[in-house]
Amino acid sequence: MHEQNNRRVNIHDKGHNTLHRPQRPHRPDQAAQKKQARRQLDAHEHMLLASKRSGAIMTVSLMNGANVSGIVTDFDRYSFTIKDGSGAEICMFKHAVATFRSAAPRV
Repeated sequence: MHEQNNRRVNIHDKGHNTLHRPQRPHRPDQAAQKKQARRQLDAHEHMLLASKRSGAIMTVSLMNGANVSGIVTDFDRYSFTIKDGSGAEICMFKHAVATFRSAAPRV
C-alpha cells in the first residue's frame, strides 16, 4: 500500500501534506446507555410486577386447562415463578399460559 493513500492534502496548507485523523465516534453518556438498555415491559409483565409487589394471589390458567393459584415471587422475559398455598414454588413458561387473573391483595 502506498504511503500517499494514507495522507490527505489540505488546500489551505500551501502544499504540505497532513495526516488524516479519524474522528472518534460520538458516545452517549452512561445514563443514556442504561436508559436504552432497559427493555419495555409487556402488558402481562405489568400485571406480574403489580402482583409481585402487592403480594396478591394470582390464578393462572394454562393452555392444557390446568389452573394454578399462588403468589408471584419472580419473573423474567420467558418464565415466572409462583409460590402456591403449600409453599412449593412452581416455575412456568409464559408461552404455556392462557390467562392471568389476579385477586385482592394480601393484608
